[in-house]
Amino acid sequence: MFRDEEPALLQDLLSGRSQLEDLVCYAAHQVSFSSAMIVSMYEYFLGQVIEKGPTHVVLDVGGIGHRFSVPLSTAEALPRSGEAKLLAHLHVREDCHKLFGFATKAEREMFLLLKKVSGIGPTLSVAILSRASVTDLCTAIAEGRIDFLKSLKGVGPKTATRLVTELGDKIAHLAAGPGIEFAAPGARTGDDAVQALEVLGCQSKAAHSAVAKVLKDNPTIEVEALVRKSLRLVWPS
Repeated sequence: MFRDEEPALLQDLLSGRSQLEDLVCYAAHQVSFSSAMIVSMYEYFLGQVIEKGPTHVVLDVGGIGHRFSVPLSTAEALPRSGEAKLLAHLHVREDCHKLFGFATKAEREMFLLLKKVSGIGPTLSVAILSRASVTDLCTAIAEGRIDFLKSLKGVGPKTATRLVTELGDKIAHLAAGPGIEFAAPGARTGDDAVQALEVLGCQSKAAHSAVAKVLKDNPTIEVEALVRKSLRLVWPS
């Protein structure tokens, strides 16, 4: 029943505790062990882009479709179709396993740093990276620009302060990293842009209004650029 690498757990089971306590302890250990193995298992995925939106990408890898939540910058950097490589992070919770994808190591590392800050989970981390580049975030954190950080949707004064105090000494190497060269995105609809804005935290009414204003002046704009311009209208820096 038990693996050789679990002698401490076996000793606990033999120590006279109740069977219920033993079972709970063993189950918790198994979940922790399995989750650690799963999270460390993936470095990147290389496959064919089957679907791409402003906030997600589907890669076909060996006949299996993997859906990734991605920052807007990563979506822009990937081709609409053909082969692509995504650096990966698997976030494990009790109720779901969710893949996040990134175009660069700097993006992924910033994501991992952000989500460790109290009040910022993986979803908000991706939303922050969709609003600000790694370089801009590094500059704001290093210089203590609380006002800029507060302007990011979902980041309040306390969280902005925690970003500066907790990450100030951990981001210097990221600031010097290479930027992302964006690929030209293909055409998408205004509905896709509205949906992406809502995922990023915009109210539906504000998202529709912003998209309509941008489309009025730029009727042929691509969806990723449409989302960016609309974000600036909803949340001006």
